Amino acid sequence: MEQLDKVINQLKDIKEPQFIDTSKEFLIFYSLIAAAILIALFLVWFFLFKKRKRRRKLSKKELALKELKEL
Repeated sequence: MEQLDKVINQLKDIKEPQFIDTSKEFLIFYSLIAAAILIALFLVWFFLFKKRKRRRKLSKKELALKELKEL
């Protein structure tokens, strides 16, 4: 009986695993954070791509100007 009481006490001491709160407020909060991160990543990619494109255009214009000067 003593062993049974010890086992019962040990089982009572075990904490239940804590799950992420899935209430609607938290789901909305996390989805807004995820959307903000995705938008930020898209903006960073967009502006980096745009800068590369501008550099290419400038280099093409410079090449055209050099060719005109040579003529």
